[in-house]
Amino acid sequence: MADQYFAEEITAVPFRTLRRTFRELMPGWLATPLAAWMRFRGAIGWFPTATYAIGPVGSYRAVDKNDLPPYAAARMAPLLEQLLDLGFKPLLFAIGDTIGSKESAAAILLDLDGSTFACIEWFRIVGADGVEDCAPLELDSYCGAGDEVLTATVPKEHLVMADAFAIQFVDQSYLPTPIAVRRVYEQHKSRIANRGAQVFTAETALAEHEAHSQRRFDWLQQRGMLRPLPATAIPRIKQHKLPP
Repeated sequence: MADQYFAEEITAVPFRTLRRTFRELMPGWLATPLAAWMRFRGAIGWFPTATYAIGPVGSYRAVDKNDLPPYAAARMAPLLEQLLDLGFKPLLFAIGDTIGSKESAAAILLDLDGSTFACIEWFRIVGADGVEDCAPLELDSYCGAGDEVLTATVPKEHLVMADAFAIQFVDQSYLPTPIAVRRVYEQHKSRIANRGAQVFTAETALAEHEAHSQRRFDWLQQRGMLRPLPATAIPRIKQHKLPP
């Protein structure tokens, strides 16, 4: 386990983005004051109580595919099958370093020409209607001038939150599920055409992917969207558990 954990901090999301997000979930007359209230709470350090937290980049536990949690394996299986049919090769299977009421696991793969990573990040958390179990697919390519291109799938009901943690140097596009992996891949390849996408080998790919993940993590932390938790908060968060 890591020495430091981080909470996702919605109070740090820019006001206009927060208001736009809330307006998709509630009447406009309520969205504006709620967004302002959340931003005010963040400004004075009155953060919502975290019920789970994540470790830093690289704190995962690498495992064999057969050692993934049963929930994760079941959710990932259809996506993995489609990615393998498209020529993607697995680089890593891992169990995320989380505490509290969240479980996570991931699979990272690389396509045949070495320009596109596929990441399936499974997670279980407590949502508005109970425990949610989800495995979105994310395709990533790293292009010239430090730009990154991301094409991801998101359950339709979560699309409204997709831009809440948007990263400045990442060109993001989200597609609602259900959708065939081939269609997601074709759209991603068209988005990176003529953009100088970097090409990696199986030997260099994982280190490069982790370096770019660290870059995104650092950006979110610098803007307060990932908040480092004090050591005193860790025992309290660990008391939160997901049901079996």
